[in-house]
Amino acid sequence: MLDLLTPEGRLDRVTVPLPAHMVPADSMPDLSVSAQWHRGVSAALKSGDRVVVLVNGFVSARRATLLRDMGFQVEVLNSDLGEDVPARDLARVLGRDLVDEVKAVFVLLVERSSGVISDLVAVRRAMDESFHDALLLVEASAASFQMPSDDIGADVVIADGEFASVRTQLDAHDGIVAAFRLGLAALDLGFVARRPRIAAHAVSAIRLSEIIDAAEVARRLWALNGIQADSFYDPARGQILSIAHPVGMTGRDCLSAIATLESALFEAGAGIIPGAGMSAVRAHLGLDDGDPASSFDIAAE
Repeated sequence: MLDLLTPEGRLDRVTVPLPAHMVPADSMPDLSVSAQWHRGVSAALKSGDRVVVLVNGFVSARRATLLRDMGFQVEVLNSDLGEDVPARDLARVLGRDLVDEVKAVFVLLVERSSGVISDLVAVRRAMDESFHDALLLVEASAASFQMPSDDIGADVVIADGEFASVRTQLDAHDGIVAAFRLGLAALDLGFVARRPRIAAHAVSAIRLSEIIDAAEVARRLWALNGIQADSFYDPARGQILSIAHPVGMTGRDCLSAIATLESALFEAGAGIIPGAGMSAVRAHLGLDDGDPASSFDIAAE
């Protein structure tokens, strides 16, 4: 079972702190998500620059493609889905770059497709020990508020306007996410993150059987509970459902989301024990059995 560790969501605004200047989030005009992301990257780099992208899942792989489409020379360093970003490989690449051709290293703070948080300290250490001048560019949405301390050495942070505020709201949230994950474990749903210490508090990425339509479950979670979820397909091991844990999520939200999952699994013939996830959530949150009703009643609301 995963230890509680934090949500990966959409970029609503962009904050780009640089050594020489800053683009405050509040001063940014209303732009599309894509335009904001492009603007943040363009504030730090210029087209044609060589960048290294640390990829450990589908979302970070898409970022590498976006950077390539923007005209950057992109070198991708891969690690397996469910693992941390490859800081050791980065040290070797930068150690061979004797003329500092690499201008930036791009890291996604939370890889939504696996629920893994990047070890930014290890990445920064690899750069420092290589005596390299590349910028460390980190993308961190409000949903990925599990940012380490501000002194991790990121030269550029692309983040939405809510990122700073949500970091002060974690205590109550932690218990809710812990309860949610106990519910998932009670349903015997496997986590994508391979070790507890690299699992993010932001999102729970779980594997689903091929008999379950992960995309449909994601739609139901949004329609019934207002919880953002994404589906991914791992060619090696099948479907992934990534469920965000927004700040402000209540015990009722937690119960309802688990109920939706139970209902979808049961209807697909997954052979789960009805109510097992709900019972685990109730026990952790100290709720009575009648508060609220059955899992399938909630899912049908």
